[in-house]
Amino acid sequence: KNVNKPKSTTLGPQDVAIMRMENDGTNMLRLRVNEPDSSVMILGGEPLNEPIAAQGPFVMNTFDEI
Repeated sequence: KNVNKPKSTTLGPQDVAIMRMENDGTNMLRLRVNEPDSSVMILGGEPLNEPIAAQGPFVMNTFDEI
């Protein structure tokens, strides 16, 4: 069985990551925290098909809106 090595991405405090689910049966989310008092929020829903601009706790469509 061919198992692809998952991508590894390091995120800092208040970073935002966008994940896409594929229909190939290999969907997996694995988290490792560097600080013992870490919190993670995972949201799901239908794609908005709009641009995303994030800075700190703010998320809008453009950086001008922030």
